[in-house]
Amino acid sequence: MASLFSHVRFPLLTHSFIRDVVHEEPLLASGPGMRVVSRALLTIPGEASVLSVARDGLGPRMLYAIGGVGGAGADEDPLGVVERFDVMAGKWEAMAPMLTKRDAMGVGVVGGKLYAVGGYGRGGLHTNTCERFDPLTNTWEAMAPMPSKRSGMGVGVVGGKLYAVGGYGSGGIVQACERFDPQTNTWEAAAPMPTARWGMGFSAM
Repeated sequence: MASLFSHVRFPLLTHSFIRDVVHEEPLLASGPGMRVVSRALLTIPGEASVLSVARDGLGPRMLYAIGGVGGAGADEDPLGVVERFDVMAGKWEAMAPMLTKRDAMGVGVVGGKLYAVGGYGRGGLHTNTCERFDPLTNTWEAMAPMPSKRSGMGVGVVGGKLYAVGGYGSGGIVQACERFDPQTNTWEAAAPMPTARWGMGFSAM
């Protein structure tokens, strides 16, 4: 059994599978069984550590559709709806809605939690709202708002910090670049983009 479990890539298993299947397996409930799992987590043949195998593109992945505008009319109210697609199971499920209904917001992920910032609220008004979603508890919470109200900005994550760049505010198209630190729940201004724009493609790499 020890040899078999050394080939199991535990980091690629879902939390629910480990909780409902692995944790409930009688053979693993004993002291020797737990030692087998422990050794399997520490060593994989051909790999320095099991922790090194969680590479991009492997393992379960979820896609989130957040907010937006529903209906055919251009003046429809924004939505707070959040839906998640499980690419492994091939099905959608409804998640807890955002606290603030909006569209054209930016979204980024830091530390396994999803952040939705800015966007258009009711009446087409720009917002500086920042909300955080925890997929483990399926709950949203309000975070410190962005310094500037805007929508259609690009959002990227580098070094555990979230950057909101460009967008459209009450004064028009902006160059603004603002950085959010989830650890301190604070925003700060960073160097603005050379070119004011909104709705652009934006990526961290």
